[in-house]
Amino acid sequence: MRRSLKSIHLQVLLSFLAIIIFTLAVSTVFEYYTYVSELPGLFTEFRAGSIAANLSSTYTRDRGWENLTAELQRMNNLESLNTAEDAALRVIVRDVNGKTLYNSFLNITELGSSELLEGDSMPVTDYSTGEEVGWITVYIGRDYIDTKARVYIVKLLYSAAVKSLITAFVAFIVSLLFSRKITAPVIKLTEAVQSVSEDGSSGRIDLRSFGEIEKLSAAFNSMIDALKFQRESRKKLIADVSHEINTPLTAIRLEAGGLRDGLVSLDEAALHIMHEVDALKNIIYDLDWLAETDSGAYSLTLEETDLDELVSDEIKRWEYKASAVNISIKKISSAKIVPHVQADAVRISTVIGNLIANAVKYAPEGSDIRLCCSLKNGEAVVSVCDDGSAVPKGDREFIFERFYRADTHKSGRGLGLSIVKQIIGLHGGRVWLECGEQTGNCFFFTLPVLKK
Repeated sequence: MRRSLKSIHLQVLLSFLAIIIFTLAVSTVFEYYTYVSELPGLFTEFRAGSIAANLSSTYTRDRGWENLTAELQRMNNLESLNTAEDAALRVIVRDVNGKTLYNSFLNITELGSSELLEGDSMPVTDYSTGEEVGWITVYIGRDYIDTKARVYIVKLLYSAAVKSLITAFVAFIVSLLFSRKITAPVIKLTEAVQSVSEDGSSGRIDLRSFGEIEKLSAAFNSMIDALKFQRESRKKLIADVSHEINTPLTAIRLEAGGLRDGLVSLDEAALHIMHEVDALKNIIYDLDWLAETDSGAYSLTLEETDLDELVSDEIKRWEYKASAVNISIKKISSAKIVPHVQADAVRISTVIGNLIANAVKYAPEGSDIRLCCSLKNGEAVVSVCDDGSAVPKGDREFIFERFYRADTHKSGRGLGLSIVKQIIGLHGGRVWLECGEQTGNCFFFTLPVLKK
């Protein structure tokens, strides 16, 4: 594992080096062809400019063209030999009227096979007046230029090769440092993820990085916190579900034993057993619902629903159980008529029932549970309020998490509010809790109203 992770560092380093070497190679090739294509023109321009400057000085000194031929022969020895080699450099001089004053081609009998390249014409200037008095055009043989260019380019390439080696060495050191800095958090993250996948254990990681790597490490730490919470919740679930299942099973066994020994009547035992079986069914129902919604297999049956009527029906259904513990359930009328909603009536009834059951469980005897259905900001809002002890602040953000139960609310399976959140979420609504300072808990949920 460690070796495979280290290979990430090596791959990034090699990638940096490959980019650098490729860039240097492309740059060198580009420079070579640039020199090859531009050097002839630069060479002829340079020679023409040099000769034009000398002729301008001679013209200014002599105040005319009298020594033109002698000056050209002195500068270039153009007519010392009549060979193809001498034909590598030819000159034509004209005055401002276009009259040819000097043409070195006239004395050449053998030009050879070398192609002559015509350079740009350069002006000859009388420095005393600043006026142009003529023009000079230089012709240089391609073979001659190619020979000179080859020598020059070899020197340039040698210099470029030395600079490239130095650059590559410095780039290697820089790449080594940067690649290690870039890959170190990736390696650390990969090791942490591998640890989670292998044995499920990993701690938070402290990565001082930047950009996406920092976001990735933050997301990983959030995932670790969530996994830790889920692991603890799962442990509680096993203990809670075991207790929840064991309690009715024990009661059923005791009732069956009492029935066998004649300690209870048949009707009384049957009633108790049916009650405990219903408790088991509720546990299974809750777990099945969560499994269906997690897998995405559950779909709602949406229809036009009178939400105010659903609230009233659930109040009637729970009135008897609430009165048994000396708690009353009241419906508070809203100032605005709540339009119908598009909802799954059965599931919304489950939501209201779960919230009422939760309030009945924790509300003190002699208190009221208050339900209200209202219209706010274009949404239908249902609230269920009780006068029980306020949920501690540290527990409020987790109250809708699966299997979570606040320290002050130990009874129950920790599934009811999670189911409420999932059902409302499937409807596109929101659910939240508001508490008083010491007492009072109000659960709210919203549903989109039906637009006509």
